Amino acid sequence: MKINWNRIRLIIAREYITRVRTRSFLLGTFLGPLGMLLFMFAFVWVSIETKSVTKVLVLDESGKIQERLHDKDYLYFTPAKGSLSDAKERCEKESYDALLYVPQCDIVQPRGIKLMGIHTLGKQEKDRVSYALDAAFEQARLTELKIDQVVFESISKSVPIEVLSKEDGQEHIGRTEVAYGVGYISAMLMYILLLTYGMRIMNSVNSEKSGRIVEVMLSVVEPFELLLGKIVAIGALSMTQFAAWVFMGSWAEIGISIWAQSRLKGMPMVTPQAGMMNSAMNTGAIRVTELSGALQDIHIGQIILVVGVYLVLGYLFYSALFAALGALNNDGEGGGIPSFVVTMPLLVSFYISFQAGGSPNGSLSLWGSLIPFSSPIIMPTRLAFDPPWWQLLVSLVALVLSIFAAIWFAAKIYKAGILMSGKRITIKELWRTFKQS
Repeated sequence: MKINWNRIRLIIAREYITRVRTRSFLLGTFLGPLGMLLFMFAFVWVSIETKSVTKVLVLDESGKIQERLHDKDYLYFTPAKGSLSDAKERCEKESYDALLYVPQCDIVQPRGIKLMGIHTLGKQEKDRVSYALDAAFEQARLTELKIDQVVFESISKSVPIEVLSKEDGQEHIGRTEVAYGVGYISAMLMYILLLTYGMRIMNSVNSEKSGRIVEVMLSVVEPFELLLGKIVAIGALSMTQFAAWVFMGSWAEIGISIWAQSRLKGMPMVTPQAGMMNSAMNTGAIRVTELSGALQDIHIGQIILVVGVYLVLGYLFYSALFAALGALNNDGEGGGIPSFVVTMPLLVSFYISFQAGGSPNGSLSLWGSLIPFSSPIIMPTRLAFDPPWWQLLVSLVALVLSIFAAIWFAAKIYKAGILMSGKRITIKELWRTFKQS
C-alpha cells in the first residue's frame, strides 16, 4: 500500500480546522480555565475566611493531663470538674463539640480514655485531639519517669544519612524522594492524558460511523490515511486546548496568589503558634532550596523533553486502538466491554508505576518500561532514576514500531467495522470481514 502523505496532510487540516471552529471546542477551551479559576478562588477563600473551631471539655481524673493540653490550631480545651455525668450535661448545655474523659490510669500504659462527641467527629477533629493528647501524655511520662526533656529529645532524634549515587563515574547526592515525586507526577499525567485523548478518538470515530460520513470518505482515501490523519488532527486539537488551559490557568494562579497574599498581609499573628509558623516557613525555604538543587541535578529539562516524546508516541499507539474500538461499536454509547481491553493495560501500567518508583531497576519495572503497552507510563517514571541509555533506546524503537503496527491493524478493523455498520458484530464476522478488507 502506497501512502499518499499529501492526502494525509489535507485530512489533518480538515479535521483540525473543522473541530477547532466548533462551539463545543471554544466553550470547553475558555470555560475550562474559568471553572478552574472559580474552584481555586473558592478553595483559597474557604481556607482564609473560614475557621474550623473545635471546643473540647476535659474531665481529667488523673490530674496529670489537663495542664499539659494546649490550645492550638483552633482547638480549645476547657477543664471540667465533678462527675462524668455532670461533665456530659455541661458539654451539651454549653455546646461543646466533644468531651475528653481521662480516668485514673497508668501514665505509661493508659486505659479507659474516651472522646465523646456531641455529634459525629470528623477525622481532622479526632486527629487534632489525638495529637494533643499524645503530646500531653509524653510530657507526663517524662515527668513521671524523671527523664530530662533535653536528654529525651537528644536520644530520640532520627539518624541522618547521606545517600550517594555513582553515575558517569562521579558521585552525586542522592535525590530518591525528588525522583520518586517526579516519576509519580509523570505517570499520573501520562495516564490521565492517554486515557482522555484515547476516549476522545473513540467517540469521534463512533460518531462519524453513526452518521455514515466515513463511508463517503473511504471511497477516495485509504483507511490507513484517514485514520492516521484523524489521530494526528485530534491529538493536535487536544494539545492546543491543553496548552490554552495551562497558559490561562497559570495566570489565574498568579492572580489568586497575589490576592491571597494581600488578604493575609496585616493579619495579626499573636497566637502561640506564630513562632512555630515562622520556624516552619524558614524550614520550608531551606527545603525549597534543596529541592531546587535536586531538580537541577536530575536534569528536569531533559525529563520533560523525553516525557513529551513518550506522550506523543503513547497517544499515537493508544489512539489507534481506541479508534478501532470506536469502529467496532454499534450502540453509540462507547466501547463497553471491548474498551476495557484497552483501558486495562493503562490502569495496570499506572499501578506498576508505583513499583517502578520504589524499585526502578527491578524486573517488573524493566520489562514494563520496554513493552509498548506500558512503556509510555513506566519509562517516564524511571527517567528521574537515570536508566541505562540502551533501555531508553530499545523502549522508543519498540514503541515506534508498535505504533505503525497498531495503526495498520486499526485501519483494517476500521474498514471492517464500517462495512459491518448496523450488523451485530461477532468474532467470526469480524475475522471474515477483516480478511476481505
